[in-house]
Amino acid sequence: MRQLYQTRNFNTINYAHTAQTILAYLLGDYENSLSHASATEPHLGARIGNFFVSAHNFYYSLSLTALYSQSPASVQSEYLEKLQSNQQKMENWGNYCPENFLHRFLLVKSEICRLEHKFCTAIELYDRAITGATNNGFSQEAALGNELGAKFYLDWGKEKVAAGYMQEAYYGYASWGAKAKTDDLEHRYPDLLYPILQQVNPTLNLWETLATVTSNLSIHASTKVNNSSGSSMNNVLDFAAILKASQSLSRTIQLDELLHQLTRIIMQNSGGDHCTLILPDRNGEWQVKAIATTQGKRTLFPNKN
Repeated sequence: MRQLYQTRNFNTINYAHTAQTILAYLLGDYENSLSHASATEPHLGARIGNFFVSAHNFYYSLSLTALYSQSPASVQSEYLEKLQSNQQKMENWGNYCPENFLHRFLLVKSEICRLEHKFCTAIELYDRAITGATNNGFSQEAALGNELGAKFYLDWGKEKVAAGYMQEAYYGYASWGAKAKTDDLEHRYPDLLYPILQQVNPTLNLWETLATVTSNLSIHASTKVNNSSGSSMNNVLDFAAILKASQSLSRTIQLDELLHQLTRIIMQNSGGDHCTLILPDRNGEWQVKAIATTQGKRTLFPNKN
């Protein structure tokens, strides 16, 4: 970092500090997060319009709300002033592009309402922020909203409600691939995550379970899902996929639609861009039955038997 400052490479400095801000905040190191956010701020003016400017604003504000209660009154007044300034910018961005910024504005506002003990307003804002993030593809920030909502309810003494939010957060972070974060949640909130941690089976195999769900369909794959043994995050991804598959398939009556749903679910949870479903016919010969792609195209091959 010293060399970056010596060469006045402020673009890379901004990226580095903002990345450290986000990482430190997500892992609960709020003081370090605030330190990196503060270090970045003087150089942001040269990079207005870059994606990390809004991310910096967002996590800077969240770091301030996380540290507010434990800070002296003089510092709290500084934090509130900075929060107001950050929120004015985020609200303005949200007015022009709500898909990208409104959920961030709402989530910070919910944290401010929590600090002000405006619990009814905070409840509404957490849920609106989570919904907005989910609908617009910010799965990691939907997970963050669920985590903050869980902490809010936990501090309020409503553990059952908190457990629901924390479990949603865990699934969200797992889907995002944030193993360090799911490990951190397991360490910090084992009681809230108890149902998930008990249900996860290290030997769970997605292909075998999908075969059970579809009852009379035999699924063959040349390669099976590669789960790391003992890895809770990888296994919970399978568990979430199984729930999704069973819910979707239980609503499917027609075989053609069932095959389409199955190929689409496998594709989504494998991370691929297309999926081909191969099943045996009555004579035991393998045949292509369905193809799905990320572009929404689907091809069904009717059963000739």
